[in-house]
Amino acid sequence: MENFELVSDVNKANLITHNGKFHIDEVFSTVLLMKVFKNIKLIRLSEIPKDVDCKNKIIYDIGGGRFDHHQINADIRENGIKYSSFGLLWKEYGRIYLKKVHCEDIEFAWKKFDQSFVQTIDKIDNFQIEKDCLNNYLISNIIESFNPTWNSNIDPDLKFKEAANFAVIIFDNIIKEIFSIIEANTYLNYMKLKNSEYIILEKYVPYNDFIIENDNEKRIKFIVYPSKRNGYEVRTVLDRAKFPDEWYNLSKKEFYDKYKIDGMLYCHSNGKLCIVSNIETAIDIINLTLLKKW
Repeated sequence: MENFELVSDVNKANLITHNGKFHIDEVFSTVLLMKVFKNIKLIRLSEIPKDVDCKNKIIYDIGGGRFDHHQINADIRENGIKYSSFGLLWKEYGRIYLKKVHCEDIEFAWKKFDQSFVQTIDKIDNFQIEKDCLNNYLISNIIESFNPTWNSNIDPDLKFKEAANFAVIIFDNIIKEIFSIIEANTYLNYMKLKNSEYIILEKYVPYNDFIIENDNEKRIKFIVYPSKRNGYEVRTVLDRAKFPDEWYNLSKKEFYDKYKIDGMLYCHSNGKLCIVSNIETAIDIINLTLLKKW
């Protein structure tokens, strides 16, 4: 990245983190700071020099200060999740970054990124690993794989920079996805959805967040939209419904012979997805599921 430089002189640095083996939290911390500030000059040290003026430097994951989490009195979230350096920096600079990139709903995006990504990194770095961490635990392993091997003479700082540049791609993709959810919420809001147990969309848009926010009565149980493969996808919403187990192995002909409904192409064994050839079939299998006539 053009605004990211590793330096060896602490007086020239505006960011300081620890040296040695790097981990997912300080790598993504560096990415966030690259997004917020220009002309990043980072130094990785084993300890903070006492004779250096650090007033205008951001120090993270080392030093026991504001953006470190290794001290005894380190900050803990209300939900019990301990902060990592990334969580502490996201709390401080996340909204500033989102404003900088002209986010249309800063609070939604800040909270969504915090809950879906930042908090799991916090858990991983503080050994609070749970099932919901597994996807980001894989990212953590990938980031740590950039560290030099025991028998390598490669400069760890160079590998840190490689890891940070790779992490930028992940960071940008997750932010882009969250921004798309904000646009989807606006799109769905304009649709003025009917008080129905299913929604038919002209195209796929992310819908879970909108339904969670707007369907407190949990009335909506199915979503229908054009499939990128063939026909239409009919999906259950947030485990509120399930297609019958006996549909999984039925062919199109067998389904028609049994229910006199034409156009059923496929039912996934998880009971959450069917592929149909047209809208009419989609509505028919939804009604059949709701009426439990099978």
